[in-house]
Amino acid sequence: MTLRAWLREGAAAGRKPRDARLQVSLEVTGTSQTGAVAPVSIHNISATGMLLECADPIGIDDVIAIDLPRAQDTKAAVVWNSGNFYGCKFAEPLDKATLSAAQLRSAVDAETFTPLAKDAAQGEPLEARLQRLRKLRGLTLAELASQLGVSKPTVWAWEA
Repeated sequence: MTLRAWLREGAAAGRKPRDARLQVSLEVTGTSQTGAVAPVSIHNISATGMLLECADPIGIDDVIAIDLPRAQDTKAAVVWNSGNFYGCKFAEPLDKATLSAAQLRSAVDAETFTPLAKDAAQGEPLEARLQRLRKLRGLTLAELASQLGVSKPTVWAWEA
């Protein structure tokens, strides 16, 4: 699955403590056990689960597979639904590096993602794209690290 997202941290008011969730806008393609393909939107994700929206019905306890950066074929079970919205719990919690990698795969705003940038991104290695987009936005390694909640050496390693 290819993931595009706008990410920001969210909080759940009035509920029991849970892992911090990243509010996202991920448009992905899901495949059922029968091989049927359906568009899926992921609205938030945390180390332990995600909220997705799908027009096709998904049953409680159905297990889905999602490919995330650094965590391919991650399994999640549907634990609740309301209309087209489904709450899913990961079989194994995601580590911080996986969540950070998902942030790096996020889509950029329309001003930054010009046709020229889009053409340059095709076939471009992740490390080169990350460095190009960071510089295009005028961010230092430290500034990007701060926004992602990781260390400066981590961002440097991703770009290397």
